[in-house]
Amino acid sequence: MAVWVKEKQPGSGIWWVFRKSRTPDGRVIRTSKRCKSKKQAERLAEKASGVEAAIKLGLAIPAAPAVAPAPQGPTFAAYVKGYLTRIEPDPGRPDAGLKRSTIKDYRSCLRSRLQPLLGEKRITEITSRDVKALKATLEAECNRQGRRRGQKLSRRNVEKHLRVLSAVLGAAVDEELIPINPVSTIGKGKARSSRERHAEEKRRVDALSETELATLLETAQMYAIQRGGKTVHPFRKHADYLLTLADSGLRVGEALALQWGDVNWRADYVHVRRAYTCDTLDVPKSGRDRKVYLTRRLKDALWQRYQLQRRDRFGNVSALDPEQHAAVEAERDAALMMAWVFCDGTGGLIDLDNLRRRFWYPLLTVAQLKCYRLHDLRHTYASRLLSRGANVKFIQQQLGHSSLKMTLDTYSHLLRGEHEGLVTILDASVTGSPQVTQGSPADRKAVAA
Repeated sequence: MAVWVKEKQPGSGIWWVFRKSRTPDGRVIRTSKRCKSKKQAERLAEKASGVEAAIKLGLAIPAAPAVAPAPQGPTFAAYVKGYLTRIEPDPGRPDAGLKRSTIKDYRSCLRSRLQPLLGEKRITEITSRDVKALKATLEAECNRQGRRRGQKLSRRNVEKHLRVLSAVLGAAVDEELIPINPVSTIGKGKARSSRERHAEEKRRVDALSETELATLLETAQMYAIQRGGKTVHPFRKHADYLLTLADSGLRVGEALALQWGDVNWRADYVHVRRAYTCDTLDVPKSGRDRKVYLTRRLKDALWQRYQLQRRDRFGNVSALDPEQHAAVEAERDAALMMAWVFCDGTGGLIDLDNLRRRFWYPLLTVAQLKCYRLHDLRHTYASRLLSRGANVKFIQQQLGHSSLKMTLDTYSHLLRGEHEGLVTILDASVTGSPQVTQGSPADRKAVAA
């Protein structure tokens, strides 16, 4: 440290006190103060020899206070553990938490890939660069696995992993642990080619043709084998379930969760109130119940199934007089209201994985059909309605989609052929041009000539 006195301009009578010092970080700084006389400047320089006095006199800069290190925050794995606890459904609050099937997907994504890649990293240290690296790793795994059965990580699965990560980090933003969700700052990635988009579209909506559907339902009813000297129909017990999916558009879990009390025989509809997914009864996927109207053949098939269940459970009451008969029938109808429409041998809910493995895939093999998903019967229902000109809003309500946009995004490609040629009605608005709304291209050329 050095302190000196100097007159800026000789003879001016204006004196300055200068002080040179070094800051804690090693920088050399110079401070100064103006005085009215030499005597005042010398007296001030004498007082400024100490650091504290120099600070009071304005000839030194106080050292910056020590800044406490910012809290690092929990690791990603530790935060996920608490996050999964918070999103568990609360029995006392039906609107709180996520559905169990959604939580199962979250746990699967986090356990299999997200936590192994990000688990040890502190949540405050996860950046957009980390998210991009994660996405690149998942896409590389997608390309590497190719078509190996049961191991394919599709592009849709990559997007699902990013959505789960975004949900977790979005919760951290809400808790003010991080300022911004790094997933939201990355782009959607490179655009897919038209061939990739077409393949994705076909995979997403793969509907059976009318011929294939008829073959499937007929095989389920009529196919027979000889077992122990008896003729057995191995697929008939679940044929009504397939018809329900194909003629109502219910999700596979919604159909499994139907009870006889949900069927309105007079108004020809079923009231969808619940779904059976991940071995758990829950609300439908949209979160709302709905009415789904029945076709005539589906209503007849369900009525026959209802009568068969009554007879198997209670027997016949034909020997009773009319008054007793009516009372017994009413009592039995009330007892069946809580029974499952589609049940296993004990009257309980059907195991969906077992149904696929022991019934659905063998049935496709016997019917000589390609490997459709059970869910594709829902797409078949929608495509059949669209091909017959049904209103898209009605289809949305039947399927239970949350919005009309979702229905249009899923099935709009099935509407492409319906509006061809309609643009020619604009010709009528052009003076002197003929109105052409129908006919082949050759006919339109002839008219133009």
